[in-house]
Amino acid sequence: MTSTELSKAARIERRKLRATYINTVALTFFIAGVATPYYAMLAIPPADYIRMLEAIGTPAGPRLATIAAWIGSWAISLLLHYVARGVLEDLED
Repeated sequence: MTSTELSKAARIERRKLRATYINTVALTFFIAGVATPYYAMLAIPPADYIRMLEAIGTPAGPRLATIAAWIGSWAISLLLHYVARGVLEDLED
């Protein structure tokens, strides 16, 4: 059965399922790349955290690649969320 043979309700449900999948992938990027490092940093004592922030880019501090991955994960998550919203943008009534 092709999409032209599906009922209107079936087409709507298919689009909703596609948007849900995309949004779930976005959430996975967010959790893996943003939330996990954030909560890991909460375990660091505040004095060490300040010292770590001051050492960004040095051998003693977090690598710039780690920070870039954090920002990239957040950006990919946001982009995928907007793609999912776009899938639902012109749903039929």
